[in-house]
Amino acid sequence: MRKEIELQNTSVFNDKNIKTPECINILVNLIYLLNQGETFSDQEKENLFFSVSKLLHSANYSLRRLIFLFVKHLNWWQNSFILTGSLITEINKSEENVLKPNCFRLLGQIIDMSSVSVVERLLKVAISNQNADIASSAMICTLFMVFKGFNVAKSWISEISDKLTTSIGQENLLTFHTLLLLKQIKENDKLFLIKIYSKLGDNSSSKSQFARCQLIRYISEIMRKEELETNVVN
Repeated sequence: MRKEIELQNTSVFNDKNIKTPECINILVNLIYLLNQGETFSDQEKENLFFSVSKLLHSANYSLRRLIFLFVKHLNWWQNSFILTGSLITEINKSEENVLKPNCFRLLGQIIDMSSVSVVERLLKVAISNQNADIASSAMICTLFMVFKGFNVAKSWISEISDKLTTSIGQENLLTFHTLLLLKQIKENDKLFLIKIYSKLGDNSSSKSQFARCQLIRYISEIMRKEELETNVVN
């Protein structure tokens, strides 16, 4: 019953004069329903997507941020090119450093081949950003793209490795996300990975608990593989 009420309320998204507080309240309620496991049909998701898309150019920062969060929870990408364009515009023009990380994380999930070249240029700049949240989110976005089979980031190894080194003393997720990305890109280059892991292992100033835990997993993985290879040879 509540879902039907909220779906009816979304008609305000089409009003000529947008009432921002009302739109924000509706989006919050819809996100709540999605998180509670409420199911929406494909037609309902399509209608919601296009209704919400009309608000993407709102001047209200809080509303735009909530729109991207809602679309992420909606998980309907059939017309992702519409959202991709808005996300790229937001990254290029927005001065809000809080919103850009959200844009990068969502881009990684919806990106397709037609937008790879544009997004790749944005990511190369973003991974060197002094803002840890932006750089970390750019790493996540790149990681998603690599998982999808897009040949990106291999030419940025030096920049990514530098970011790993400079982030060691920071108490955030940047070191962890950078470590994940390097492992994925260079998974067939064992010597490179051992060098990176040794460098991190020798640096006692690392403040990222997530990175230290992941480093232990990766070192253990290499040791198991070497043991298996040794057993095969013998």
